[in-house]
Formats: sequence, structure tokens, C-alpha cells
Amino acid sequence: MGCGGWILYYCFMGIAILGCISSSLFELIMLCSNGLQIIPLLGSLISLVGICTVMTRDRIKGYNFEIYSESFKLSLIFGIIQFLLYLPIKFDDDDRIFLVFYVAFFGQVTKCFIGYVVSSIFEEELNEKSEKYQKYLLSYYQNQAEALNDAVALIKESTQITNSSEKLVNLFDRCGYKKLKKTFCKSDNKRNNVLIATLKQNLVGTGLDLIQDDMTIAQIQKAIELQTPSIQEKVEYYNKGRSYLSDYNKAKAEYESIPIVKEKRRNVRQKAAVAIFVLSAAVISIIVICEINRTWNAHKIYTEALTQLNQGHYIAANDMLESIQWYKDSEVLIENQKYDVEHEYLSAANVGDIVNFGECNNGLLNTNGPILWIVLKKENGKILLFSKDVLTSKPYNSLKESTTWKDTTLREWLNQTFYTEVFSSREQEWVEESQILNNNNEIYGTPAGENTIDKLFLLSTDEVDDLRQSGELKEVSEWWWLRSPGLESDCAARVSTDGKLTLYRGAFVNRNGGVRPAMWVK
Repeated sequence: MGCGGWILYYCFMGIAILGCISSSLFELIMLCSNGLQIIPLLGSLISLVGICTVMTRDRIKGYNFEIYSESFKLSLIFGIIQFLLYLPIKFDDDDRIFLVFYVAFFGQVTKCFIGYVVSSIFEEELNEKSEKYQKYLLSYYQNQAEALNDAVALIKESTQITNSSEKLVNLFDRCGYKKLKKTFCKSDNKRNNVLIATLKQNLVGTGLDLIQDDMTIAQIQKAIELQTPSIQEKVEYYNKGRSYLSDYNKAKAEYESIPIVKEKRRNVRQKAAVAIFVLSAAVISIIVICEINRTWNAHKIYTEALTQLNQGHYIAANDMLESIQWYKDSEVLIENQKYDVEHEYLSAANVGDIVNFGECNNGLLNTNGPILWIVLKKENGKILLFSKDVLTSKPYNSLKESTTWKDTTLREWLNQTFYTEVFSSREQEWVEESQILNNNNEIYGTPAGENTIDKLFLLSTDEVDDLRQSGELKEVSEWWWLRSPGLESDCAARVSTDGKLTLYRGAFVNRNGGVRPAMWVK
């Protein structure tokens, strides 16, 4: 091919590749823009696999024109199928129907190109294997032919061979004197043992097994003469430089039928089986040893955890059991002592710490799961807890009317609904009833009403001022109620979201506001 021909060839290939890339991009856009729906995606994959398979099959069979005609038929069939699969998809505009048509039919060009590349790769690989097989077979049969020729030459050169021996053997065979024939063959072979040994040695490694113990020299010669033409025919066949691909299956079958090759493959399989067995045994041994060691370590941890439980060190025991949840009844022990662990954490907490206490998973609060509290005070074997976040939004009182903390619906909700829904029976035992001092609004003088005895309560303006000064007052998602009265008796004090300003004027009691309760826990 001249320079101009190569230029045209590369231009044509470049245009073909660009066309394939373009059609592929359109198809990808089509698939991705609709969320990679399973049916169109399967249509594209089946089309690609089908075309590649057929083109590879035809290429291996040695077809030329057929490979392209079959591919054209398949492309048309798969194009129609893809077009029908894409039609149910809802599009944003009517122009997208053109894209469907383009992808379904012109997009097959890409698949044919991929099929051509895949089939070429397979063809090249099979050609290499076929060439390897045929070279080996040529060498193998040439070796056999040379060995047979050498054997014939040795027999002809021997002066020990007599025609009378063959005649006697035939006579004994016809008359049915099997024992006599066998005895005579042994005697005759003993006389020719050097020649027979040489002939056997000459055939070692060739794959030819022509010489039996009871055969005379004449019979050996006849067996060699019968075998020689077929061996020579195979030498000529594999010496012609035939098409590797067209003879692949034949060459492969003949190669694998050779005794030497069979033995090698058998040895490889045996070695592989031994290797797999040894490896499996090693892996199993390692797993068993690791499991024994794991179980032994778990046993030691479990024993120490029980000791810690008996001594009342619940946190330490829980940490140990958490690391071996799979061992014995560790999970049961963890569940049984979870409140003891919780209480020990509460007992060990210091002012400013964040602790878990109570849990809500029924939608009563803004969040589900354990509730977080800030430790505000610690004195006389009990701690004052204040919710870290706004737990819910509720009115201070259901009606817009003059009221005090003692008579509010929010106080009732906290000490009944919240108390029973959020805390377990064990946790309820730890919540203390406390005397709550209710002071009048220090700016407007709005009366606060009587002091109360509460399990749960809201903070007062004085308590919030202390928090702000200590730096414990942080920003939250919404403003929240205080129990102190506001400007009027139908208002209650509140704290803004930034946590920096206490609003003594407050808000009307029937407004929804954030709830951040507090309580004393022993």
C-alpha cells in the first residue's frame, strides 16, 4: 500500500472511530439522563454481548463475508428491540424521540466496532495457540517417524533374524498351540534379546508402544511397517504451513490426546490438587488457631467482666462485654446492666459534662434516641441536669389567660407525659422531687405564684443569668420558655436562640415555644 493509500486508510479509521465515540456518547446520555433504568440498560448490554458473540463465533469459524452480513442482521434486530424498549420512557421534550431512534439504530455501529475488535483479539489468541499446537505436533510426529525408520534399519541390519521363526509361529498359531507358540517366542526373543532391547530403547519417549513381550522380530517389523504410513502422513500434514485458525480444534484435540501431554496435564492437576489441599489445610489451621486464641482471650475478658460486675464497676464491665458481644451471654449481660452503667456514668459526671439520660423513639420529641443533658450542679449526692437541646415546641399554657407556673399545662405535661414516656421505671426512681422557688418578675413585678414540688421543671430567669455568666448557655435552634412570669400574668419569660439575652417581657403563654426541662437526679 502506497503512502496515499495509508493516508486514506487512517482517515477512514479515524472517521469510523469518531462516529463510534459519538454514537456511544449519545447512548450514554440517553441511559444516564433517565436514571440508568434497568430495561434500557439491559437492552444495550444484551445488544453488545450478542453482536460480540456472533462476530467472534464467525471469525473463529473462518467466515469472511458472513461475519459482516450476520452482524448487519443482528444490528437491525437489536436496534428494533432497543427502539421498542426506549419508547415507554417519558422525555422532557418531543425532540428526544430522535435521540431514541439514533441510539437504537446508529448506536449499533459502536457495538459492531467493539465486536470486530473483540473477535480480532480472539482470532489472534487462537492463532497463537494453534501455531503452538501444530509446531509441537510436527516435532512430535517427526520424532516418531525417525524412530520408526531407525528401528526398521536396525532390523534389516541384523543377521540373527530368520524366516523360519515367523513360519513356526504362524504354524503354532493356526494349529492352536498357544503354549508352544509362547514358549517358542520366548526362546526366539531370548536369542534376539539384544536387538529387541535396542528397538524398545529407540522408541522410548516417542509415545509409540508397538513392541509386546511375546512378539517376534518379524511381528515387530510388521507392526512398525503398519504404523509408519500414518505417522508420515501426519508429518506431511503439519509440515504444510496450514491456516492456524481453521485447524485450531483439530490440533487442540490431537495435542491433548498425546500420552506425554496427558501425563503432564495429569501431573499438573495432581500438583494443583495437592497445593489446594495444603493451602486449604493451612488456611483452616490458621482459622482454627485464631478462633481458639480469640475464644481464649474472650474467656479471659468475660471472666474479668464478671469480676467487675460483682464489684459494682459497671462501666468497666460494660466496656469489656462490648468487645466480646458474640461470646456466651455477653449481650444479655449488657442489656441487663445498661441502667447500672447509666447510673454510674451519672454518678461520675462533673459540672459541664454531657450525659445520656432517658430515651424517646415514639415521636414525642423533635429527635429520637437517647436524650442529652448538661450537668449544671453537683451536690449532696445528686446532680442538676438541663437538656442540651430544645426537645420540643409547646405552649406554656394551652389558653391565653392569667396563669403561674403552678397551673400551666406545660408543667403538667413535663411531670406526667414526658416523665412516663421518656424515662424507664429504673430511671424514674432516680429523678428527685424538688422544691421549686418561683420568684416574681424582677423588672415588672409580675407575680410568680406559689412555690411548687416538681420532678421536672423549667429554669428561672435567675438560673439562666447564672448559666450565661458561666458560659454554659449556647445557641439553640429556637427560643425557649422559662418558668418565670413575663410582662403580664398572661406572659412567660423566654430566652432567645443566641442564648445571650433573657427576655423579661416574655411571650404570650399560648404561643408555641421551645422546651428545655431541668431536673435533679440522685
